[in-house]
Amino acid sequence: MYMMLTFFAIWFLYTNLKIYNNHFELTKSLKKELILVTILGFLTQYNFCFYALFLATVMICLALYRSQKDKVGTYILQYVKAAVIGVLVFLPSIYHIFFSYRGGGRGERAFTMLESFKAFGENIFDAYSLSLEFGIVLAIIVLIMFIWKFFKSKWKDIYLLLVIPVIFTFVMIVIMSPYKSLRYVMYLLPMIAIGVVILLDDFITNKKFSSIILTMFAIGLSVYGIAKNPINYLYIGYQKYLDIAAEYQDDRYVMVSSTIFSQIQDVPEFKLYKESLIIAPENLEDLRDFDEFENENEFILGVKNWISTPAEEVLEEVMEYTGFEHYELLHTSTKSARLTVYRIYR
Repeated sequence: MYMMLTFFAIWFLYTNLKIYNNHFELTKSLKKELILVTILGFLTQYNFCFYALFLATVMICLALYRSQKDKVGTYILQYVKAAVIGVLVFLPSIYHIFFSYRGGGRGERAFTMLESFKAFGENIFDAYSLSLEFGIVLAIIVLIMFIWKFFKSKWKDIYLLLVIPVIFTFVMIVIMSPYKSLRYVMYLLPMIAIGVVILLDDFITNKKFSSIILTMFAIGLSVYGIAKNPINYLYIGYQKYLDIAAEYQDDRYVMVSSTIFSQIQDVPEFKLYKESLIIAPENLEDLRDFDEFENENEFILGVKNWISTPAEEVLEEVMEYTGFEHYELLHTSTKSARLTVYRIYR
């Protein structure tokens, strides 16, 4: 779904760039293309609405600034048509956007806005194989280069179309997303890459030399990313959890998680433990009814780090409901495995 979202976001940007290059004149084919990509993006994932809204706003402002007021109404009308068709095709989309936990109806989160900014920033830097510190430095340099070129370059409008929607969409994702996961910002990665490449190309006047430098930069970054982030089993860091399961294979395993369908990625662990139990954080009190704990000296507790309840709170409740008094932290990770594992004993 998120790869499709990325595809439609790129297509949407491409369509709007064609409209811009056509002096905001919407031919019949451009009208159809704009309506089609807007509908498909909207039906793929609601986050598309954020990017579409901000990009369309920049386009409208540029049209007004370039004295193309008579074409703004036609441009806006295509979005109205797309919205009506999209909603009629999938009526529950209104609920999903405004009332579901993934949209306007989300409750209180277990992390602050600052933590969310930091986490999503780390996700973006990590996607490019950059550390947080180096990523911030590089982002500041790119921002300075952008500001410098914005006042000097003939591509001002293109920079605005590339940069402004990405910044505002990122802020909206930070505010609205229920989890601090890369998938919510993944469709912004190509936009960032395109913007940086255009910026670097704009700085280098020798275009042949520019092509060589950009190619070497892309290859170098890709090789560095492959070397730094080797694939380990289902996701990065998962082998450590399999090692723990093998070491404590005679123990029972309790996993606290809130999404049932995602547990398929943890099946290899379940197969190693004596028995496994999946339980939601709001149902922890049910652990009182499990007689299996009475004859056990220890068991293993796994807590998914992306659930709304912090692992420390889950640990306290589990110990209270099972009657165990001691624990040992075996492993935790904020990378893709994102699981905290404890050994609970009497």
